[in-house]
Amino acid sequence: MEEKTDCQQEDKEMKEIMAENRHFREKSRKKQEKKAGLSLGNLLDKSCFSIRETV
Repeated sequence: MEEKTDCQQEDKEMKEIMAENRHFREKSRKKQEKKAGLSLGNLLDKSCFSIRETV
């Protein structure tokens, strides 16, 4: 019986670790998307500005 509870404990710990990893991956993905959105916005602003300059 002892071994079964050890396995259950390990399984529970593994699920907690996986949940934490998922949380951090999602957080970093959102941060990357935000960065990408900002740089894309900057590129668009610059391209619009240069178009306006040439007209």
